[in-house]
Amino acid sequence: MSAFSQVRATAGTVPYPPPRLAWPATFILTGALALAFMDRTVLANLAIPISTELHLTDKAFSTLVGLAFAVPFALTILAGGWLSDNFNRRNVLVVAVITWSLAAIGCGLAYDYWSLFSARAVLGVCEAAISPCAISMIADMFPPGPRAKAVSFYNVGSGTGVALSLLLGSFVLYGVARWHVGALPVVGAVAPWHIVFVILGLAGGIIVTLALLTVRDPARHGSESFAKASLGTLLKFMADERKVITHHWLAMLCAGVSVWAMLGWLPTFMGRTYHWSPERVGWIYGTMFLFLTVTGAALSGSVAEWFITKRGLISGTFRTTAIGLGAFTVFGVIATLLKNPTQSLVVVAFTLIFLSVPYGPGIAALTQYIPGRIRGQIIGVYLFVFNLSSLVLGPFIVAFLEEDVFHSKAAIGPSIAVVLAVLGPIGVALLLTGEKALQRSAIALAASEHTPAA
Repeated sequence: MSAFSQVRATAGTVPYPPPRLAWPATFILTGALALAFMDRTVLANLAIPISTELHLTDKAFSTLVGLAFAVPFALTILAGGWLSDNFNRRNVLVVAVITWSLAAIGCGLAYDYWSLFSARAVLGVCEAAISPCAISMIADMFPPGPRAKAVSFYNVGSGTGVALSLLLGSFVLYGVARWHVGALPVVGAVAPWHIVFVILGLAGGIIVTLALLTVRDPARHGSESFAKASLGTLLKFMADERKVITHHWLAMLCAGVSVWAMLGWLPTFMGRTYHWSPERVGWIYGTMFLFLTVTGAALSGSVAEWFITKRGLISGTFRTTAIGLGAFTVFGVIATLLKNPTQSLVVVAFTLIFLSVPYGPGIAALTQYIPGRIRGQIIGVYLFVFNLSSLVLGPFIVAFLEEDVFHSKAAIGPSIAVVLAVLGPIGVALLLTGEKALQRSAIALAASEHTPAA
């Protein structure tokens, strides 16, 4: 009998909330993540009107998409992890949603580069608590096998949020133009893109806050020896697990930079290459994004669960992520090099199916080797590394290649393709070579916490 089978056969059972309570709570946490991504990514589809009004270069705009949000987000996400491990996670999320919704409204009141930069920075600070709290809560609501599906479903919120930001942004831009809305009460005269941010902040914040108030923070699972863990304890854990962490985190860094190179610039690529308006890009790209990324995330969670529960492969999260990242890379490169809009959209459709995979099984893998009592803080460290690198480097590298290497705004597609072609294969290789390390760590954690490994 394998080590995995022994653990699965002999480990005790830790009580989890019944699915009738766990899944509705997961749906609401998914909605909170969707709102966060709506507020942070709506900027991408507003690149042309914002850059025109504020007289921004592509590199300057890329700092609004990446740097302005990512650095404050990354620097405060460690605090978000600490809050997650030491306070009621639901209450932390309620405060976070209210404050980041106010920051989104602040983006809508911005009048120049620095005021928009500052509002984006506040948005980043306020959104830092969402994933450390939500992923930690989900991990305490589901055993390891179903957990991969639950975390993958939670990360459907990222794709849903991006899609809804595109669709809602397009709807508001269309409505403003049709009904000649040029001012807001109290605020006065505004451009259409201002109104998009204000509506997102008001409506989204109210709806998600009310929904979160119906959720209870689940009981925490895991060794009590990690309660109130010191910085030294956290560093020792990371040193002990350095092999799986190195493979996992570097692979996800490659995936994150690639995904954000696509997220940050694909709407602009469509606008410049096919001469589409922001409204048209939003309707077409947003509709595709909504259905295809949700489909991809749901399927990836089921595939990871199948690897874990049916094949006995605990490292199925790595295997699934590698498959998804490889497919995303191939289709993404092809899509951004095609000049025919119909052909490109067909390939973009396949790209979007696999885009959300790194945010599903790739993050679910964290719950397989991080003890429950320090999960929020270690996830905070992970998200610090992941977001600081991907949100800053993804948009900026594309702008750098376009302006300083290709010297043409028409080269936005090839610039995206270069990023994906270089980083995608590296990420896939790291995941496949790290499977054994994850397998060992996951079995050891399941045995120490007397929890079934699958």
